[in-house]
Amino acid sequence: MHDRLLPVAGKLITVPSFLPRAFLDANLLVALVLYDRGPHPLLSAALDRRYRPQWSAYVVQEARRMLRRALPGRLRELEALLRDLPHDDLPEPSAAAVQHCRGILGDDADVPVFAAAWEAGADYLVTSDRRLRQKARGHAPPEVVAVPEFLRILNSDAHRREES
Repeated sequence: MHDRLLPVAGKLITVPSFLPRAFLDANLLVALVLYDRGPHPLLSAALDRRYRPQWSAYVVQEARRMLRRALPGRLRELEALLRDLPHDDLPEPSAAAVQHCRGILGDDADVPVFAAAWEAGADYLVTSDRRLRQKARGHAPPEVVAVPEFLRILNSDAHRREES
């Protein structure tokens, strides 16, 4: 496997190709901003380059909408996170991907999120949405997991062996 060079904040950084790619949903982007006990464990793991965060414009719009409605004073923090955290901005999913994922999830508001992660080849879709995790179970990739499960995966011996 070869490392990749990715543009981040106007610079090129090297990203090891073995890093798992994790699509974060809007709730988690908001959680990264609102977490008040030091850096959120997902943020720390991303900054330690233990995984590569991914999201789409749809997810960003949802996160902005959620904060604007509930805590508009925190929008600047979200914008700083979106600007400064190394991540992959994924394109919106194709109509074919949306149709495929609608077959899995039904007519569901989470279809654009799952479809973007699926079409981009994300390894994981990390979400606090229990309903989405239940509906998507058995349809990996991406594997749809909660934050604690994803952190366990990152800390597992199996994952560390893949890196060597």
